[in-house]
Amino acid sequence: MAYEEKCIWGIHTYNDSLFLKDNLIAIGWYQMGDLSKIQPDRDSFKKKYMKTYPDAKKGSIATGAGMLYRFCHEIQVGDYVVFPSKSNREVNIGIVDGDYVYDPNQEEYVQTRKVKWLNVDHQLMRTSGMEYLVTPTKTNAGTRRVPMTKEVAACFERMIESRPALRKEPVIDGYTGFLCIDKNGMPKVAMHWEKYFKFVSEKHDRTCRLKFPKITPHVCRHTFCSNMARSGMNPKTLQYIMGHSDITVTMNTYTHVKYDDAKEEFARVTAIG
Repeated sequence: MAYEEKCIWGIHTYNDSLFLKDNLIAIGWYQMGDLSKIQPDRDSFKKKYMKTYPDAKKGSIATGAGMLYRFCHEIQVGDYVVFPSKSNREVNIGIVDGDYVYDPNQEEYVQTRKVKWLNVDHQLMRTSGMEYLVTPTKTNAGTRRVPMTKEVAACFERMIESRPALRKEPVIDGYTGFLCIDKNGMPKVAMHWEKYFKFVSEKHDRTCRLKFPKITPHVCRHTFCSNMARSGMNPKTLQYIMGHSDITVTMNTYTHVKYDDAKEEFARVTAIG
């Protein structure tokens, strides 16, 4: 089956709990009723909108009716959703997991679609025998929803947009839609990224006197953790983000605090006092 291009939709709400706890996206306009009962074309949606909101301005009719039409008919199962939270500034990414549903039991946001928010709850592995496996995280603490910045979300959007078209999607233990694909049409694993880092380091070392230290994806993880610790992030928050079951791992193994860091922190605290 040929790869179908997936769209990326942005959505906002003041009710984060509705989206994240109920695993859905939703919009209002409850007076419009069940959108699936309107003829599936834009003109019919505009007529229904004008009838429902007779005092609406001309410009808002096209905008509102267009949003409702797209939510009901253009969003497809498998499309991606980007939801920036207004309450904590986290950016959540999900995959549309269901068709349009009118839910009159909702207080306001009655136009709904099920979404599977992207959580860290499994890992992709490849054995020495080139067998691909999807397994649970190593510990319960490893299962988590990791917040991301707008810059990271934008990076993922670019990766989704530039994902190559495949004649046949790889399916591993029931999972498909892998984001990073190798030249053989299979999902990339840690070894691929280690080779990329090694290639960049060797290319740098051939042209520059100052040699690169050994850099791997795991080294980047170390660096992220150390930088977050230096920035003053709460240790328990950092433990959750890193997925450590024991906070001593966070504090002792990953955070490389030196004298200058201690001196700077001491000056900051004493200045507050």
